[in-house]
Amino acid sequence: MKRLPIRTRLTLAFAGAMALVLGATGVFVYERQQSDLDEQIQRELDARLAGVVAIIVDDGDDLGDPEQDPLERVDDEGYVQVLDSNGDVADATTAALLAAPLLDGSTLDSLVRGDTRSVDVTPRGFDGDIRLTAARTRDDGRPYFAIVGASLDQRDETLDSLSRILLIGGPIALILGSLLAYLIISAALRPVESMRARAASISAGSPGQRLPVPEARDEIASLGETLNEMLGRMEAAFERERSFVSDASHELRTPLTILKAELDLALADGRSQDELVEAIRSASEETNRLVKLADELLVLARADEGRLPLNIEAITTESLMSRVATRFASRAQEAGSSVRAEPAGHLSVEADPLRLEQALSNMVENALRYGKGPVELSAQSDNGSVELHVRDAGEGFPDGMLDRAFERFTRADSSSERGGSGLGLAIVAAIANAHGGTAHLANQAGGGADAWIRLPASRL
Repeated sequence: MKRLPIRTRLTLAFAGAMALVLGATGVFVYERQQSDLDEQIQRELDARLAGVVAIIVDDGDDLGDPEQDPLERVDDEGYVQVLDSNGDVADATTAALLAAPLLDGSTLDSLVRGDTRSVDVTPRGFDGDIRLTAARTRDDGRPYFAIVGASLDQRDETLDSLSRILLIGGPIALILGSLLAYLIISAALRPVESMRARAASISAGSPGQRLPVPEARDEIASLGETLNEMLGRMEAAFERERSFVSDASHELRTPLTILKAELDLALADGRSQDELVEAIRSASEETNRLVKLADELLVLARADEGRLPLNIEAITTESLMSRVATRFASRAQEAGSSVRAEPAGHLSVEADPLRLEQALSNMVENALRYGKGPVELSAQSDNGSVELHVRDAGEGFPDGMLDRAFERFTRADSSSERGGSGLGLAIVAAIANAHGGTAHLANQAGGGADAWIRLPASRL
C-alpha cells in the first residue's frame, strides 16, 4: 500500500469506508422492510382471526353444515380452519383445508397460550410457506380452535426483489462513488502537482522563484507558504555562502600575492642579506595573517554546522578580563592608549575560557584598531545574565554599521589597510551564540562604541 500513489490509497480507503456504509445501509433497509412486511401480515392475521372468532361465537353450532356454514361469510383468499376440542377439523374455507389440521397439538397450544404470535409452516399439499396464528374460543360451552393463515409468497417476492436491487445497485453505487472520489481527490491534489512541477524547475541558477500557492486558505496553501519560506531561507543561506566564499577568496588573495612577491624577490639574483631577511620577515607576517584568517574561517564554519567545540567550566569574569587586558597592555601603550579591566566582584559564567577570551580579545582589538582613548573592560549582572562590555572613547560606529557589524567581512571602511579581515565581530557573535548568549553593539551617548556579549550567569 505504501508504494501506491496517495490518490489511489485515498480512493481505496474511501471505497472501503463506502462499502461498509453501503453494506450496513443495505442490511438495515432489508431488515426494516422485512420487519414492516411481517408486522403488516401480523396485523392482517390478527384482524381476520378476530373476525373468525366472532363468527364461531355467534354460529359455532352450524360449523360443518354445508347449508348453514358460517365460514362462508369470511371473504378471504387466505387460510381459515376451525378445530374442535379433539383437534379434528370442524370446518374450513376450502376443501383442501378439511383434510388435516394445519398445526399439531404442541404448536397450537403455544399459539393459544400466547407464547408466540405466529408460526411459519409449509403444510403437505400446499406450495410455499404459510404464516399461521390461532386462538381458543367457545360456542354454547363447546371449545373450538380458530386458525388463520396467510401466504408468504408475496412477502418473499418483495424481499427477493429488494435484495436483488441492493446486490446490484450497491456495487454500482460503490464503483461510481469511487470513481467520483478519485476525480475529486485528483482535483484536490492538483495544486500539489503544480507545486511539485515548479519545485522541479527551481535551481540555484534561477533565484527568486516560488511555489504556486492556491487561493484557498487550507492545509495545501499552508504547506506551500511554508515551503516558500523555506526556499527563501535556503536562498538567503546560499547567498551568504556564495558571498562568504567570494569574500574569503578576496581576503586570501592579498596575503598570498604579497607572499609570492616577497618570495620571488628573495629568489632574485643580487639580493643582499638585509634584503633577504626583510623579505623573509614580510613573508612570515603574511603567513601569520593567513594562519589567523584560516583559523577564523574554521571557527565560523564549525559554528555554522552547530559543532563549535566548547569545554565548559565556571570562570570568574574578573580574572578573564584581567588576562585579556594584560595581553593587550603593551600593544595599547605603543598606540598611545591603554586597556584596563574594572573590578567585577564575584560574577561568574559557565563557558569555555579560551573561546570567551577569544571573543573579548576580538572586541578589544576592534576597539584599538577603530576607536580612540582608553579601552575599558567591565562586567555587570542583568536579570540572571552576565554582560561583558568593551568600551572605547572613539567616534563610535558609522551610520548603518551597527545593523551589519556582526556580518562576515564587514569593516568600518572598505579597505583592509588596517589589517582587519572583517571576521572579528562575526566570531564574537558565533561564540556568544554557541554559549546560548547574544552579542550586541551600541554607540555611547558621550562618544565611543560599546560592544558586549550577554551570557547566562553561572549556577554555581
